Amino acid sequence: MSQQDLDFETSVFEKEYITVADRQEAIVRGGRHLFGVLPQAFDGVGQIGVIGWGPQGSAQAQNLRDSLGGAVRVVVGLRPDSSSRAEARQWYAEALPHATVAVGNLDECDTAVGVREPRKAAAALHEAGIELAIIKQGPDGVLASDGHQLVEVPPVPVEVASYSLHERRRLEVKPGITCTWQVSGRSQLPFRQQVALDVAYIESQSLWGDIKLLLRTVPAVLVGRGAY
Repeated sequence: MSQQDLDFETSVFEKEYITVADRQEAIVRGGRHLFGVLPQAFDGVGQIGVIGWGPQGSAQAQNLRDSLGGAVRVVVGLRPDSSSRAEARQWYAEALPHATVAVGNLDECDTAVGVREPRKAAAALHEAGIELAIIKQGPDGVLASDGHQLVEVPPVPVEVASYSLHERRRLEVKPGITCTWQVSGRSQLPFRQQVALDVAYIESQSLWGDIKLLLRTVPAVLVGRGAY
């Protein structure tokens, strides 16, 4: 990399130089005081595409929207025919040989190495110099590869996000060491029945009821019915 590659021109920000590995590099020190000049810095830019389709990409996009105050449209991801994707792939090609671990979802793999199929994407990342490739496959879980062994981890079910308003009532109290459905069959009970017992407990909670529940917990633990 030449000395020119470590410098840039700006008429908006205050530029300064730091020494990195015995070389001078131009930087702009960030801070909230720069928010007001961001629209000026992005003058002429109509839209920004954030490369990242998971929660991280969405969060980065929202940060940009907040910072730019609506001056520029910010979207997550690039159009399939976007010329920016090819440019991003070139930057990935330069960066990957300097990394040992790569983590990304299928769209990010497509941008980085031009492959969406998880195993082929992992192989392409290894060819680029990555020692450990971790590929997020959405509802299919996560694939990890070290070049010699492949490991797939299934997705973790997300319950609370799909709760109905009635089912969320079970979250009104902190969970304790036991509950009504734990002493009434545990995992043998369907989810809706578990929720119904939780809500019934919340609506009729009392000291005497808690004492009876604790007494019922002892034989339930010893018998182990539904404990799986």
